[in-house]
Amino acid sequence: MARSVDVGDIFKATAQVVKDGARDLGLFTLILGGLTAIGVALGLTETAATTVSMGFSIDATDTSTNGLFDLLAGVLSLVLGYMLVKQFLARQGLLRAEGNRFWLYLGMIILTMIGLLIGFLLLIVPGVILMVRWSASTGYLLGKGDGVVESLSSSWRATRGHGWSIFLAGLLLIIAVFIVVGGLSAALLEVSATAGGIVTAFLEAATNGVLLAFGVAIYKLVADDATSLDEVFS
Repeated sequence: MARSVDVGDIFKATAQVVKDGARDLGLFTLILGGLTAIGVALGLTETAATTVSMGFSIDATDTSTNGLFDLLAGVLSLVLGYMLVKQFLARQGLLRAEGNRFWLYLGMIILTMIGLLIGFLLLIVPGVILMVRWSASTGYLLGKGDGVVESLSSSWRATRGHGWSIFLAGLLLIIAVFIVVGGLSAALLEVSATAGGIVTAFLEAATNGVLLAFGVAIYKLVADDATSLDEVFS
């Protein structure tokens, strides 16, 4: 019988991934947060106290310079995220795939975003289920070396029976982010918009790194259980 994975297990595993990869996470935060901070200081981009993103956004008020900067930040975020996940996996002894798999990583992110968008349009619940069931997919893609569709399928099978634990752990993590990061950023923004934005840039980058660690932790916990689990959310 497969071992049950509870919320406590997930938080412990995430903390271990972050601890073992603290140096890598710090470098990720410094580079990505630093670029965004420069953009804030120069008026090229904005940060929000409650925003956590792994990409970029362009709206009607953006100039071409703003748009190019946001595009650069988005590309850098993807590249650094790919490198950070590989380092997290390596430090857990889970990096078995060889070679450059960035384009597969990018393809899976695009496919996942399309699936989540469709899922959230269908009354939100399907989108939440996909987020939960695909949460270990980067581990299968970059760690084990599966293909894009195979990684999503493997994650779906491996997380079956652990759905509620993953959902609750993810929800608590997001709530903690909004309270800690959002509250601190909002307080700083009241003092100085620029200074608050700069600090928020680093906090957002660190948060993105922790969320990547969360996915690696899920993979670490469920990868060996893929063939003998119960039904989704059961």
